[in-house]
Amino acid sequence: MSPNRPIELHVPGIGRVYGQQILTRKMIENEVQRLADNILEFLKDDKIRDITVVSIMTGSLVFTADLLRAFARTGDQTKLPQPMKSALQREREAISTRLELVSIRSANGKDRQTPTVNFRLLRKSSVHDKCVLLVDDIVDTGRTLHIAQRRLRRLQPKLLKTVVLLDKQHDEEREYEIKPDYVAFPNLPGPNDYAVGYGLDLNGAGRHFDWIGICDPKKPNRFKKR
Repeated sequence: MSPNRPIELHVPGIGRVYGQQILTRKMIENEVQRLADNILEFLKDDKIRDITVVSIMTGSLVFTADLLRAFARTGDQTKLPQPMKSALQREREAISTRLELVSIRSANGKDRQTPTVNFRLLRKSSVHDKCVLLVDDIVDTGRTLHIAQRRLRRLQPKLLKTVVLLDKQHDEEREYEIKPDYVAFPNLPGPNDYAVGYGLDLNGAGRHFDWIGICDPKKPNRFKKR
């Protein structure tokens, strides 16, 4: 399956929405492994063996699961001698990881510019004085990641790094100067595009895809082939 393939979604409350695939499963898999390798190399330099991974529900769950599995793989090390590959594998298997889930929901009141955000974190003891990786699916306004970082810092982690799948760096709606430490796909999706697939959804549609596509819920026929 190649990128740029046309897609068609049936979205609850909207109806039929046309879109286009932009990232294949293989492209995502390769990039997630690259991120995992870079993160582990950084942790190795700081002699960190215990990691708490905090996943922002619900869109980042698929990304988080694949990232955790990638920590155990050695990636493309085909040029290494077998003894070195075996040592690297043992080294990665010795890493200890904890998984925590964070729920951040915006409930707009009378003033729609000042949403009420509820934050829920399980097992706060897993964050205090720990190396924490905060994982999110996409950065657009930056609000969600900003709030999560602020609340996590109150729990005094030893180290806090952010990992995101997509970063709409060009988004005109960016409210906070957020610069994630690790980004799989910067400048995606486009300014007027809505990402679906690989855990991201549009009103419940598309979350189960193993690839990522874009659509425009405001203009459902924008990507329709003529």
